[in-house]
Amino acid sequence: MLEIKGSTKICIRVLLFLYGLLLVVGNTTATTLTVSNNGGADYISIQKAIDSSSAGDTILVYPGTYTENIYIGKGLTIRSVSRTPEYTIIEASSPKDNVFNVTADSVTISGFTITGSTVFPYAGIFFYGCHNSTAIGNKFLKNGVGIILNSASRNEVLNNVANSNREGIYLINSTDNIVENNTVNSNEFDGITLLYCSGNEVLNNIANSNGFGGISFINSTDNIVENNIVNSNEFDGTTLNNCSRNKILNNIANSNGAIGISLINSTDNIVENSTSNSNKGYGVYLKNCSKIIVKNNIIIQNEIEGIFLNESNSNSLFNNTVNSHSDPPFIFP
Repeated sequence: MLEIKGSTKICIRVLLFLYGLLLVVGNTTATTLTVSNNGGADYISIQKAIDSSSAGDTILVYPGTYTENIYIGKGLTIRSVSRTPEYTIIEASSPKDNVFNVTADSVTISGFTITGSTVFPYAGIFFYGCHNSTAIGNKFLKNGVGIILNSASRNEVLNNVANSNREGIYLINSTDNIVENNTVNSNEFDGITLLYCSGNEVLNNIANSNGFGGISFINSTDNIVENNIVNSNEFDGTTLNNCSRNKILNNIANSNGAIGISLINSTDNIVENSTSNSNKGYGVYLKNCSKIIVKNNIIIQNEIEGIFLNESNSNSLFNNTVNSHSDPPFIFP
């Protein structure tokens, strides 16, 4: 009779344990939970569904108005059943908190109207320290900020509407995110702001008629601003302040209250293939800037100057179409 020694028995037990663990893991599947405040679903509260869920689950929310401040600390997909924001409204129960507070990676929030965090700087969605998360197809109204990314990377903000907030979309200390195909109009301050950010892409957005500017970068490097429309803002269409190695490409910055494209205290940026027409002040304005390339732009019918350099040197301007300004130069402070 074959005798199994002690060490061999231990090895067999370990192998059997690992095999059993694999079977358990292999049989674990993501769950879909439903929410309706009219009954007939798994839960009547989004927060209760989140609390009962596991990472990787999907929470489907039926049409209605939900009054909650929601906390997400695990990777979940939360979306409206209708996928139409007007049908499913999430309103903050406290205006001094974010509607969605997100501190986990791999979270998707989609298809809601998100409102009621009216006290600045609270937001409709606040992604803090998150990676690989997405806000897609939402409408943000009457919040301190529509959406904030703070210390976040590799996230996507796609196809949202952020109108009539104090700020539209705000990134701080964040890297390698994509902000694309959003409409960010009629906010009290700026449409889209990046502060201390790098490696982000701001693409194909519309940021019109905001109280300050359309798109503003402050202390930010190595970002791309491409194919955006920033018209009819109270002051500037696009502003870079203390920024370097950014690219402003193929943008339209027309009919703004002061400047179409403004660079201040900045170096080594590119403004290319953009249109900056019919602004109340300047088409392109550089103050205390160096190593800025301004090329292949159309800059016409601005009321003061097409391109104006103030205390700036070592810049390159070529192949621009500049004409039809009429008034004498005025230096903006």
